[in-house]
Amino acid sequence: MIIKSEIIDEYLKTGNLINVADHWIYHHIVPGEYRLEEPRDFSLKTFNWLYKKTREKLINFTPLNLELWDRIFGPIQIPNHILIYLIVGAPKGYEAIVREDSSGNRYIIIDLAQICNYSTDMNQLDFIIFDFITHEVAHALISLKYPYSNHLSKSQLLNQLTFDEGIAHFLSYREYVLEVDWHTDEMKKRKAAAYQHLKANFLTPPSFHSIQQ
Repeated sequence: MIIKSEIIDEYLKTGNLINVADHWIYHHIVPGEYRLEEPRDFSLKTFNWLYKKTREKLINFTPLNLELWDRIFGPIQIPNHILIYLIVGAPKGYEAIVREDSSGNRYIIIDLAQICNYSTDMNQLDFIIFDFITHEVAHALISLKYPYSNHLSKSQLLNQLTFDEGIAHFLSYREYVLEVDWHTDEMKKRKAAAYQHLKANFLTPPSFHSIQQ
């Protein structure tokens, strides 16, 4: 993989994003829109630590749940051409995403200033960035093995999105995800809420029933 960090390097040098405000990436975080938000309310000391830690984890990449990862992806290696953009200035809610360029190549964007605000505990932040990297690299590999098509129906697209997000979330959910008890009352409530969200936001009732069959 190739790590691109010119935005963060400029921010650390100048303390602002003026010189990189026209960077193409701010036009692609939200497709079709220009979105740049100056980072604020984070510890610069924590940010520097997280930046260094993230680079180390990417250079020596090992995902969460390695045994399960190997069972899912087999001999697939992370291609050298996959780009990882470490940035600041993404709009809130877009701290880690995968986007696609005009040639169909996927790249990963991670906003480290936003992730800094997840916790003041360094050990917890260490796991959080581990989680994000596992999740986003999983997306990149899934798209290589099961590329999206522009000709999918709504239900087919939903199936692929569910598969894509499901695998990425599962691999990064916990450090030992195969030991999770999925049948507790709390997990059952989460499942019911997820189905309700799915029906309310993505599917009409006929489509939902046809997928369940």
